[in-house]
Amino acid sequence: MQVGPALGESSQMALIPCSQTPLGPNIVPETCSNKFVLVEDMEVYLIRVCCQLKLDYPVFNRQEFFFDSGELLHGYWVTLQSQQRDINWIVEGRFSPDEGNARQDASFKMLGKVLSLVGKEIHNYNYRIVVGLRVRVEELEQQLSKPAYQRIRGLEQENQKLKSDLKKFNELFET
Repeated sequence: MQVGPALGESSQMALIPCSQTPLGPNIVPETCSNKFVLVEDMEVYLIRVCCQLKLDYPVFNRQEFFFDSGELLHGYWVTLQSQQRDINWIVEGRFSPDEGNARQDASFKMLGKVLSLVGKEIHNYNYRIVVGLRVRVEELEQQLSKPAYQRIRGLEQENQKLKSDLKKFNELFET
């Protein structure tokens, strides 16, 4: 599939001046890819979402930064425009020694922006995990909204029921 510039290529490149040194949270954290069974390509997700929403293809612009030590860091900013929908968005990703990680980071950030602005989500394995966590958070928030004495009373009642169940269980096996 050809998309604007070919996937994996950049349409433009910029060198970053020393005054804008990418440090701290602006560096993509390294991940150990051998811990994962499947790694989704955020750029492909972004392109699929753009197609689904009838948006123009994203354009990736590469940045490079050279440390004094000679280490090269890559970064991308992504632009997404659509004449039909009056969209002109720009998102800057973080820097990484690995160009692919930098591009994935920028894709992920633009994907997040697109999804949040249109009020949509991607339904996949992790979505199901997140839904389960949201339910658990709601349960915990409900528990915390109760006064402490009500929570303690509920735990004491639960403890009594468990003791009663254990007693019945023990009686069942003693005879």
